[in-house]
Amino acid sequence: MLPAGHIGFSLVGVITYKKITKTKNPLKLNLYLLIIAALLPDIVDKIIGLIFITKFHTCRLYGHTIWFSFTILFVLYKIYPKWKIYGWIEFGHLLLDNMFFFPQTLFYPLLGIKFYALNRINSSNEYIHKLIFNIFHKYPEILFFEVMGMFFIYVCYKKKDELKNIGINFDLIAKFTSFPKKKLSRYLIFPNR
Repeated sequence: MLPAGHIGFSLVGVITYKKITKTKNPLKLNLYLLIIAALLPDIVDKIIGLIFITKFHTCRLYGHTIWFSFTILFVLYKIYPKWKIYGWIEFGHLLLDNMFFFPQTLFYPLLGIKFYALNRINSSNEYIHKLIFNIFHKYPEILFFEVMGMFFIYVCYKKKDELKNIGINFDLIAKFTSFPKKKLSRYLIFPNR
């Protein structure tokens, strides 16, 4: 799955969780952290995979292992329990990528010390070529899920006021940033309104 699919399905997962649990505490959801959590395995693995492409021949590496997800989840539970939802979002990335079909990577290193390479690649150019080819020719359902993810993002954006009523507040600027809002505007590309 590609970025919009991961982000859109993660948003829907968080909203579904909130509606099912019906907790009274408002869940302050930072969209930046949601995006990072939804894409964290890909961010980690694409960097490692593209640097060491001739060694691994794949871009699904350590970030797509269950040990990486459990480590992130454990650290968030112990250090900052309010952010545990982001650990579950990162864990959901493995489900969205269908990693249970690739147990050699999912349970690394228990089933061997090599990562499973679905499409053996030898360079970053070949990776990009195979990615585009797979989306449009070999696995067109990826494009369908990507469009669905974009649709979910659009619907959530249009219903953001309604989502505040169930306790989900989409704060774009987190409280943990050290910038005052007036000073932050000079770092943004957009002019002041």
